[in-house]
Amino acid sequence: MSIKEKELVMDEKEKDKLDKLKKQRSSHRGQVTKLISKIKTRLDEPEVEMNELGLLVQLQTKDEQMKSIDSKIENLLEWSHCPGKENTADILSRSISASDLAQNSLWWHGPPWLSQPSEFWPSKVENEKPIGDLEIRNEVEIISQLELGSYTATELAEAELDWVKYEQNLVYSSELECIKNGKQISKKSSLYYFAPFLDKTDVLRVRGRLEESELPDNEIHPILLPKQSKFSESPFLALKK
Repeated sequence: MSIKEKELVMDEKEKDKLDKLKKQRSSHRGQVTKLISKIKTRLDEPEVEMNELGLLVQLQTKDEQMKSIDSKIENLLEWSHCPGKENTADILSRSISASDLAQNSLWWHGPPWLSQPSEFWPSKVENEKPIGDLEIRNEVEIISQLELGSYTATELAEAELDWVKYEQNLVYSSELECIKNGKQISKKSSLYYFAPFLDKTDVLRVRGRLEESELPDNEIHPILLPKQSKFSESPFLALKK
């Protein structure tokens, strides 16, 4: 079997799994709908409680884009929230002994508000943690389709300068501020005797005494870096040496 044939087989398997999950979800929704329909034949105003606070808050959020979604969602907006501490289904999932369960009022009678009129039941809820807005996007970005090549020499050089300026700003921020404002740096500064200046890319360099030499500019005006800087040991500077 070729690689392409194997990929096709795997794609088919993934598709089957996805279809199965969709059918299960559809089945669960159908069961809930049937359950509510049966309840409506016995009660005038059935109430449905759920403990998924985040989902309920999102459903209760009025959004213009939500209007385009199937109108059946309006039925979900009538659902109420049952806090986890008052949810009888959570009692067994948190582990409890048989003796404690026998004495557990919540297990046998449900939350206190359940025995009260529906106007005292939990209604609209507020989530303490912000939830991202629901959005329907018309565009899908597929990362696997992006063509990324190698970095160019220009991009690497720019990245190097950004790294240098970041390191300089961490230690020499006051000196940089003075030079940018046309002021003389303090005599107490460790850079005072280097007569530092900013080149056209805003990198701090040593003025030096080799102005008339034929050496490369990087050697005439070396970059100033803190002694403790990890960048001093970087492969960039090693290559320049």
